Amino acid sequence: GRKHAVDASGGLRWLWAALALASGFVVWQVVEAVQLLSAGLTMVSSAHGGFFYTIVGAHAIHAVIAIAILANSIRLLSRAQMTPALFRAIRIFWYFVVGLWPFLYGVIYL
Repeated sequence: GRKHAVDASGGLRWLWAALALASGFVVWQVVEAVQLLSAGLTMVSSAHGGFFYTIVGAHAIHAVIAIAILANSIRLLSRAQMTPALFRAIRIFWYFVVGLWPFLYGVIYL
């Protein structure tokens, strides 16, 4: 049978906010990459460029996957189809993606 659904009261608002922030972050990263590419920083222009695009690109892939998961979570919650186990797994992945960025920021930008 179907397992108990996660209560969506208040949760959808936070998921929409997270989706908007994550999408804005990825757009910001694309804008920054375009500016850096136009300034001549490429994967092969220097070791710094190769490191930068590898690390930021890997994180961007995780962020895009997280955006897709957030969108699906909104769909599941709005239909009362989100199970507690799935909700827990999604939270763990999201915390990984969000928690990794401050570390990467410190390594790359500071």
